[in-house]
Amino acid sequence: MQHYCEIPTPKGVMRGFFHKPNCDKHPVCLIFHGFTGQKTGTKFCYVQLSRMLEAKGIASFRFDFLGSGESDLNFKDMTFKDELACARVILEEALKMENCTEVYVLGHSMGGAVASELAKLYPKEIKNWFYGHRHLTYL
Repeated sequence: MQHYCEIPTPKGVMRGFFHKPNCDKHPVCLIFHGFTGQKTGTKFCYVQLSRMLEAKGIASFRFDFLGSGESDLNFKDMTFKDELACARVILEEALKMENCTEVYVLGHSMGGAVASELAKLYPKEIKNWFYGHRHLTYL
């Protein structure tokens, strides 16, 4: 089931969706959009991906970074460091969930760079990370 979510940060509110599968315990995939992108993805690919993951028993978060889509701030005011800070806040929300068994991160373009940096910062919390079309297992 898709749920609308807002996550407050010190700089503004991020807006997005949580897709929850119909099971008590589940992994969670964090989906990060690319430069000038948004939570729906090109041709709604992130919406479709979230629905497919949900059908396979995997939850997902897909948010607009601050300065993008429906989230607060202006795009011109955001930096890579700011997007990484947004990703950390989203990860912290996932880790608070009692029913979360493991966390995966997926990103396209700049979102892939954010995903890889987040995986470096949280090697014990993040099971795998995905960048673009290549699957990379983070050890």
